[in-house]
Amino acid sequence: MIRAYLFIVAALLVGELAAPVAIAKQGMSSYQARRRAHQITQRLRHEDPLVLKWVMQQMGWVPKMKYTRKRRKTQESQQAFDKWYIDLMRDMGGL
Repeated sequence: MIRAYLFIVAALLVGELAAPVAIAKQGMSSYQARRRAHQITQRLRHEDPLVLKWVMQQMGWVPKMKYTRKRRKTQESQQAFDKWYIDLMRDMGGL
């Protein structure tokens, strides 16, 4: 009986010692967060705008636009109107 209790206590002790230590990660202070944000901002200023656009899309900070047939037709008709308007203004001497 005592051996059973010793075995249980030993098994619990081994399990406790073998378990990874869970240390709570402390957050950054306000100063550290501002400093880190400044470092990231300085690094991003040297990046290509296309890279920044893709990063923002992958992070979900910009809504993705679905390119549908209806949207393409609308876009093409808008471009056709813009081209017609510019040609009209050139012909009339407005541009």
